[in-house]
Amino acid sequence: MFLPPPNIVLIFYISLILSGCDEVYSLGKSAESQAVMKKEGLNKSSLYLRWVKSVASHVRSHRSGAVTPIIWDDMLRQWDVKSLKVMYM
Repeated sequence: MFLPPPNIVLIFYISLILSGCDEVYSLGKSAESQAVMKKEGLNKSSLYLRWVKSVASHVRSHRSGAVTPIIWDDMLRQWDVKSLKVMYM
């Protein structure tokens, strides 16, 4: 087995990172998420969007914007165009 010398750091450049965010079909069904939705006046889409944006912000903050976070689109397919545009604000 080859191991690099300890003073060499291996760096891999990535430009995209997949954060998943798919198949959350039970979103809004737990008591905790229902309480948040009620307290903050959110629906399932806005609750999901808030989470996705927080994950994307976290990724960008650790990579100084050098990495673009991407997600699967299955949860977005049911949204109308107006709701999707909110995602980019």
